[in-house]
Amino acid sequence: MKYHILAFGAGFLLDQLFGDPYFLPHPIRGIGWLIAKTEKTLRAGNPQGNPTEREGAERRQGKLLVVIVLLFTGMLSALILFGAYAMHPGLGVDPSEVTASLSVGLSLDHILAITVSAVLGIIWEKFGAEYVFFLTAATQIT
Repeated sequence: MKYHILAFGAGFLLDQLFGDPYFLPHPIRGIGWLIAKTEKTLRAGNPQGNPTEREGAERRQGKLLVVIVLLFTGMLSALILFGAYAMHPGLGVDPSEVTASLSVGLSLDHILAITVSAVLGIIWEKFGAEYVFFLTAATQIT
C-alpha cells in the first residue's frame, strides 16, 4: 500500500511540475490511437441497409471495442510492471499485490462506467445531447 501512495504522490508532483509535454508520448494518446484504428477496422463491415441491423452491429462492435481496448491496455500495463519488477524489485510491482489492486481497480472502474453512462444517458434523453457534452467538458476544466 505504501508503494501506491508513493506512486500517486510522485505522479501528482511530476504532473504539477511538468504537465503533459507535447514532445513526449502519452499513454492516453496511444489509447486514443488504438481506439480510432480498432473502431475503423470494426466498422468497415457494417451493414449499409436496414437501420435496425446497422444499430445492432454498431452495438456489438462497441462492446467488442471496449473489450479489446481494456484487454490490450491491461496486458501492456502488466507486462511493463512485471518486466520492471523482473529487472529490479524496487522498479515494478510485487506480483502478490497485483491481484488485489486489479480487483479493486476494475471493480471501481466498472461501477463508475455503468453509473456515469446511465446518468449521462438520462440527461441525454431528458435535456439533450449538448448537456452531456457540456458536463463532460466541465469535468475537464482544471
